[in-house]
Amino acid sequence: MLPARTGKNSKTKPNSIIDPNIQPEATPSGFFGLNIYLHIYIINIYCNIYYRGCTFVQYYKKKYMNKALTFLTAVLLIILVGNPLHAYVNNPQNGRPGTLGESTCLGCHSSFGLDSGPGEVEISDVPEMVLPEKTYAMTVIVNHTGQDRWGFELSSRDDGLGQGGILTATQAQFTSIGNSGGISYLKQRSAGSFSRQPNGASWDFEWTAPEAGSGPITFYVAGNSANGNNSTSRDCFYTSAVMSKEGSECTVDGEANFDGSIDVLVVVSLVGNILG
Repeated sequence: MLPARTGKNSKTKPNSIIDPNIQPEATPSGFFGLNIYLHIYIINIYCNIYYRGCTFVQYYKKKYMNKALTFLTAVLLIILVGNPLHAYVNNPQNGRPGTLGESTCLGCHSSFGLDSGPGEVEISDVPEMVLPEKTYAMTVIVNHTGQDRWGFELSSRDDGLGQGGILTATQAQFTSIGNSGGISYLKQRSAGSFSRQPNGASWDFEWTAPEAGSGPITFYVAGNSANGNNSTSRDCFYTSAVMSKEGSECTVDGEANFDGSIDVLVVVSLVGNILG
């Protein structure tokens, strides 16, 4: 008996030489063991019903494109929300000078407690007593050895925490004034953050006292000494408050030339008043 024929023209398979350990070639399958082509067919039907005739490729394009857009949106929000220092280098939010009832920027720059670092913020040249409607020049100073970027916010308030006097930004390149709820806030601009300037910074401004009868004025200021890493970490905040009392301008009765010095007429007038 002749052996079974083999080769590409053979019509019978040589069962006698099939290795039982070799598995037959698998047919491509999709979800739930379905043939991949059947899976594509089902998805096409689904797309036609729910996506108004889109193809299988369009379905997956929409599916994964939406995921990509969601991911990119989340990254953008993290950059904007998680990095407020960079966002507020220019013109910080109003209402952050540490006034009673207001906050500071410590809510975001929270690596250290308020006024806990080795630095300080101060307002120089604040007169102990001010005359109504007179203008005074003052300076905000922030010091902190080792830091190299700076910011501040200042407000002037009366006893009722209303606006006290008029703030004027005399360094337009470095400072600006924001207004909120009838209150003015003097603050740094981007150029006024003095990036890479070590150990301290200062900003000049002018303030005009309110009209007579306004009472004492308190200047509130918060200063930021930052490390220049464009994030809210490792920055320090300091606060300070200085009060000026209201004074009144007076002249000595009988001073002939109003030069501020007492002359003969002043002496005569005083003696006359004493003797009656």
